[in-house]
Parts: sequence; structure tokens; C-alpha cells
Amino acid sequence: MIWGFKIIFAFLLANLVSAQGPSPLCGSNPDGKTTYENVINNSFPKLLADYNAVISKFPDANATPEDIDSVYHATEGFYRAWLDGFVYSLWYVETEVFRNCDTAAAAVKTVYDSTPKVKALLPELQKIMTGISRFEPQILAQGRPGHWAIYQPLDYLAYNLWHTTTDLIHQRISKNQPTAYEDAVREYYETVEAVRAQYYREEYGQQGRP
Repeated sequence: MIWGFKIIFAFLLANLVSAQGPSPLCGSNPDGKTTYENVINNSFPKLLADYNAVISKFPDANATPEDIDSVYHATEGFYRAWLDGFVYSLWYVETEVFRNCDTAAAAVKTVYDSTPKVKALLPELQKIMTGISRFEPQILAQGRPGHWAIYQPLDYLAYNLWHTTTDLIHQRISKNQPTAYEDAVREYYETVEAVRAQYYREEYGQQGRP
């Protein structure tokens, strides 16, 4: 009798997020559409601009330990802000999809409609990564600890970009359907991964996945 009740109770819980209707938890998180719009239109462009401002100041020669430290802090800061802003906003959208909320369709449409904006911001990240790639000999000249310090946040960023694209966007939001939005974000991953792999080869002598 008790086991029968437990099975029925588990079945009812599972159906909270089924196609029978929205979950009672809908509305308990920040609105996905509004949060994502603020990120893609305001905070993310500013984040890229601030990151680029630091990288642009790196000297073409005679870099100091302080110069290398600034690149490390800028890259680590970008990674953390990427998680707190871009990724979290997509998680709010995914949560609405998972819970079958009435707001899910509008949130997903907002994400997909932002594809041109995501593509337009890509050159800013490419410029940043080109700079970090070009600076590697100077960073190595200051010693391996500095090189490792730059590599580590690049590794974290590439790893998260890969999972954001393949898991969060492709599987959870797009339900395993290919989209132009997924392709656009994947270019961000490929941009960071190319430089991460460059630094990885110097550290380990071979290239591996993030």
C-alpha cells in the first residue's frame, strides 16, 4: 500500500512539468525573456567592450608582470561575468521551457531573434582572442606561472562555452533541433578554443578537448 502511494506520488510530481500544463513553479524565477534581453542588449556588449579595453592596452613589447596580471584578471572576470549574465539568462529561459510555462515560447523566440546581435558582437571577441594569442611569447618570457594564469580562465571559458552550446542551447532549449542561434554561439566557443588550444600545446605539448 505504501509503495503504491509512493509510485503514484512520484508520477504526479513528474507530471508537474509534463505537457498537461504549466508547472506551479512558473513565475518563481526571474523572467527569462526580460533577463536575456537585458544581457544581450546591455550588459554583454559592455562586458566585451571592457574586456577589449584591457587587452588593447597590452604592449607590443617589453610587457611587465603587471601587464600579464591585468590580462589574467580581465579574462577571469569575463569568464565569471559570462556565467553570471549570459549563461544564467539562458538557464532562466530553459527553466521556463522545462516547466512548460506560458512564457516559454516568447522567451525562446527572443533568444532566437537575437542571433544577428550575437553574430554582430563576435568580432569583438575575435579581436580580444587575437590579442591574447599574439601576446603569448611575451607572456612566456615572464615565466610559466604567468602563462598558466592566462591559460586557466581560457580553459574554463572554452569548456563552459562548449557545454552552453551543446547542452543548454542544443539539447535543453532547442530540443536537439539545429538552429542558427546555436551556430552563432558555437562560433564564440571556436574562437576561444583556438587560443586555449594554442596555450595548451605550450603547457602540455598536445591539443585536447576542453
